[in-house]
Amino acid sequence: MHSKSRVWLSGPLEPFTAGFDAELARLGYTPAGTRRKLEAVAHLSHWLAGRGMTAGDIEAKTIGEFVAARRAAGHSSQLTEQSLAWMLGYLRGVGAVRPAAVSRPAAGTELMLERFGSFLADERGLAGKTRRAHLDSARRFLAAAVPDSESGPLLSALTASDVTAFLAGMARVQAPGTTQNTASMLRTFLTWLYSEGLTATPLAGTVPGAYRRRRIRMPALVTGAEAAALLAACDRATAQGLRDYAIVLILTRMGLRAREIAALTLEDVDWRSGIVEISGKGGRCDQLPLPRDVAEAIIAYLRHGRAAAALDRELFVRSVAPHRGLTGYAVGHAVARAAARAGLDKVRPHQLRYLAATAMQAAGAPLAEIGQVLRHDDERTTSLYAKVDVAALRPLAPPWPAAPSAPLLPGGAQ
Repeated sequence: MHSKSRVWLSGPLEPFTAGFDAELARLGYTPAGTRRKLEAVAHLSHWLAGRGMTAGDIEAKTIGEFVAARRAAGHSSQLTEQSLAWMLGYLRGVGAVRPAAVSRPAAGTELMLERFGSFLADERGLAGKTRRAHLDSARRFLAAAVPDSESGPLLSALTASDVTAFLAGMARVQAPGTTQNTASMLRTFLTWLYSEGLTATPLAGTVPGAYRRRRIRMPALVTGAEAAALLAACDRATAQGLRDYAIVLILTRMGLRAREIAALTLEDVDWRSGIVEISGKGGRCDQLPLPRDVAEAIIAYLRHGRAAAALDRELFVRSVAPHRGLTGYAVGHAVARAAARAGLDKVRPHQLRYLAATAMQAAGAPLAEIGQVLRHDDERTTSLYAKVDVAALRPLAPPWPAAPSAPLLPGGAQ
């Protein structure tokens, strides 16, 4: 059966041809993109037929086997399991294949770590990446220091010497800064264990401090001229350029983090009041005034750049289908892409956050106000962003006094 893109489908997936067309249109694929997607489906359908399988036999593992078979036969390596994820989702949605397997509740150690993860999310408000780091650290500690049983880890046997021995072992294989982070995460885990009554004594205080020589170093600052070059490198005649221009401008003018920009939704901007709501670290929400030039850049993107077929309410979405919201990584990639076009070395979003801080400082803003804009809880953190560089300090230093001339010795000798 022919699809609207003139791709012939036969085999067990043929009855879903019209549905596939409609789903790809909903996701915002162009005719060329739709054709490529359906060509992969046609190959899959032929592969299933050759093995006597039906659409109901498809699951994630099946698609993985198909992709591996295609690569082994020398076909394009661009085909991945993710390339066919949309199809599997559609077939599950119409009940043609079994729903994704629901994982069983974890037992023992994993069940306890699930509870710890919930504590980190609900009570500490940590982001997903930070929670995973805490959980990985706790899992390593339990595996190395705590005996296990069928019902879970035997925490009653845990002692202070086990704690110090674990951290000493990690210090031998980790950099000092990483060991510091491990020690901090271990204290959090041990504090939680005691608060839950899982250990008889508070062991967090037995975690030794990890020595790390602190060096004061300036961040790699982006100059105002380089920021202007970044903005000029965004081609605002294209949808992607309009989006990237708005992103770079938000970074340089408002000092947002990459993941905060990715989390912005259409509802976060109050156009009447000129206020934007920011979802930041630790689950905190703050409101910041929206600068006029930033507002104009966002409006231009919404009118002429944001896909009408966007699937999410995020403010910034992918420029190619499926038009879903950006991730923090994608925001960073947009900045790096602009830097490459401008002929600059790689620029990261955090460097533009530094630029926003130093620009506010140069304009005379006190450190407390800069901290409010950057949404820091500790003024010492703000001082790292708004540090004055050596070039700015040099004019303030008095000239070094000239060395006095040596007295003349008798006879005119010096």
